[in-house]
Amino acid sequence: MTRACAFVTANTFEFDSRHRRAADALAEDGWAVVVVAMAAPHLPAEEILASGVVIRRPPVERRLLLALPRALREPAGRLLGLEAGAERLPPPGGGPVERIRRPLRRGLEVLAYLRR
Repeated sequence: MTRACAFVTANTFEFDSRHRRAADALAEDGWAVVVVAMAAPHLPAEEILASGVVIRRPPVERRLLLALPRALREPAGRLLGLEAGAERLPPPGGGPVERIRRPLRRGLEVLAYLRR
């Protein structure tokens, strides 16, 4: 019976030498190894390394406002000062409006991560 192992990384696995060495070592010991990594435009969605390690990069929707219902996206974007395609929060600014926006933006970011 083949033993199986999966790595889930928060990067593209392109330059992750520590996890790559571990995955290669397991594969050389007879394990079936699958790595789930972040997608990137210049990398294939799936590849198999010489050691037999399978790397899968599924597409993940990163736009923050897509966590909201369609009718709320545009008004929430205006209220929070976010562009429609924003994938990360802008740097914190100063002033009273920013003090109100900051926790609301963070709440949206958490919601977006939960919906992925």
